[in-house]
Amino acid sequence: MRIALSIAISLLFLSTSIAQPSLGVKAGLNVATLAGDTEEADIGSSVGAVGGVFARLPVSNAFVLQSEILYSVKGFELRASDATVKASYIEVPLLFGLVLPTSSGLNLGFLVGPALSLKISESTSGTFEGDPIEVDSDLATSSDFGVALGAQVGAGSIGLDLRYTVGLSNTDAGVLEGTTLRTRTLSATAFLRFGGR
Repeated sequence: MRIALSIAISLLFLSTSIAQPSLGVKAGLNVATLAGDTEEADIGSSVGAVGGVFARLPVSNAFVLQSEILYSVKGFELRASDATVKASYIEVPLLFGLVLPTSSGLNLGFLVGPALSLKISESTSGTFEGDPIEVDSDLATSSDFGVALGAQVGAGSIGLDLRYTVGLSNTDAGVLEGTTLRTRTLSATAFLRFGGR
């Protein structure tokens, strides 16, 4: 995780010295859940915030490298107990992208690459005797690794990003013995880019 953070930060600073780089900010929502041994647990999805900064480095007329540092809230709903678990992560996607201009003036983009996440907090919320409660919890592992696939559409410096991140590592911290759980996250964000293309 430290290596991934170092690479992402280095790319953010390196972008200031490369021809036609761009920096940007983005914000939006995650819809997250778990996949795996979930039948008995009756797990549903939860909604959380996502946002952060990115650097886009062109490597040719059509291809780019995009590094991001995001604050990302993921989680899931335990339907049987009417509780929701949410974990906050620092997420570092390192993406390779294809950019296709169109005759309408819009730019279409497709991104794919690894995404590493470091958990910074976790809580479980629900109700007890009719009153809402929220407590710190530790149901998920301290880190997660996955692959992100997404598409973008932009006009000038603004645009929209739709992304699906498939977790590849088991995020169960051992609370459920013998269980394998992996994150699944659909993200929709709006972005504002400064400079470059």
